Amino acid sequence: MKSDGYDFPVYGLDNGLFYALHIPSLLCTAVSFVSVIITLVLLLRTRNFRRFFTAWTKSERFIVYMALCDGIYNMFHFATHTHVSAVRGPVYPRSVCVLYAFGMVVFITAQSLLANVIAMNAFALMFLDKNLNLGKFDWRLIAWVYGVPVVGTSLAAIGNQLGPTGAVCFFDGVNGKVTQIFFTTALTMLIFIINVVLYIATWVKIRSRSQELCRSLGQQSVTQRMSIKAAKAMSLFVGAFFIQWMILSIYGVWALIEGSVPNFLEHLFHILPDIG
Repeated sequence: MKSDGYDFPVYGLDNGLFYALHIPSLLCTAVSFVSVIITLVLLLRTRNFRRFFTAWTKSERFIVYMALCDGIYNMFHFATHTHVSAVRGPVYPRSVCVLYAFGMVVFITAQSLLANVIAMNAFALMFLDKNLNLGKFDWRLIAWVYGVPVVGTSLAAIGNQLGPTGAVCFFDGVNGKVTQIFFTTALTMLIFIINVVLYIATWVKIRSRSQELCRSLGQQSVTQRMSIKAAKAMSLFVGAFFIQWMILSIYGVWALIEGSVPNFLEHLFHILPDIG
């Protein structure tokens, strides 16, 4: 009878897949982190950071917040894979493992919530002609996207829900199964469904408005190109979110039903979230 995640054998040591898991994940995480740095540098070269809340557009600020979610997640995930690879065993002491897990869970959840806010913002603009009020210095957005995950993950850590999984540090492989379903599986699935519905509705509205402009102004080629470009951008956003994070839902459901997951799913679980 296993009492916590430390009772699991270290994944890959018995079948030669240890480095096949950790090396690709480390490479993907490094590339993603470099992309984050390049994105932030390019933005800062063309914008005055001192006027971030006054002169930057909401879309530009969304990009920064999304990049921060990806970048900080990358650092914690890179740290746990590096630690496990270096010692070829679980992360000790437990407090360090919980720290790695805390950082990953917070910024996975934050990115999911931010994706949902972006979808709601687009929907509100098109259907309500209203720009979501994020508060002075975006305090409402920051409190929701970052504050809620910090509080929720802190409660999970206090409740002994974070720890080793047998491969890295995340939700404890024994004690944290139900909590993982709530934080990742259910949350990711719910947000994806909401985003798809909101983006489809938004796309339909954009299409309708562009056709109205075509009839009234005769600007068919211009408005059609705008509609197609917007539709492609939104479709790519939903698609990217699906590819990067839906593996968390699949992994969680499989582990809950079967108790363990196949090797290919274990590898996807540690690689796909790193391609942000």
